[in-house]
Amino acid sequence: MDPQQQHTSGTRPAGTGGRMNDWEEGPVDEGNDRSPTEAFKEAGTHFNELKEYATHYVAAKADAMKASVRNLGLYAALGVVGALVGGAIVVTAGVLLMIGLAGAIGAIFEPDMPWVGHLAVGLIVLGGIGVGTMVFLKKFTAGSRERTVKKYESREQQQRVQFGHDVHERARQAEREA
Repeated sequence: MDPQQQHTSGTRPAGTGGRMNDWEEGPVDEGNDRSPTEAFKEAGTHFNELKEYATHYVAAKADAMKASVRNLGLYAALGVVGALVGGAIVVTAGVLLMIGLAGAIGAIFEPDMPWVGHLAVGLIVLGGIGVGTMVFLKKFTAGSRERTVKKYESREQQQRVQFGHDVHERARQAEREA
């Protein structure tokens, strides 16, 4: 059989053509032969399509990130408003309680002396705040000092184990030698 005839009949023996799949036996689709220019043009089209899809994906991710940041800001603002409203409610309740207590104390006296109730409640509240602040500060500073002392005692113990002496012993030794 003539190689030219085989080519026109749609089959070629393996290894006789320029295409990679010519090494395989079987029919070859001749309608799929393109020039390199057409193949590059099609590859460019596919590349442009891929580029468009990639930019579409990146833009969608960026918009999703913007929406997330916007929602975060919205929820933060709602949280601040909620905290302010909650604080206002607590303050209002506290004021009403103190006014009620002051009125009750003022009503004890004959005739009513509301100024005594206001004065008494004011002194009690301010005194309670002062005592509470002092107690808190004493506990806080004492605990902080205690932790610091323990930290340095532990460190000096580690120095004695590691070096056979600690920083204070070394300082005393330096004073004696001087």
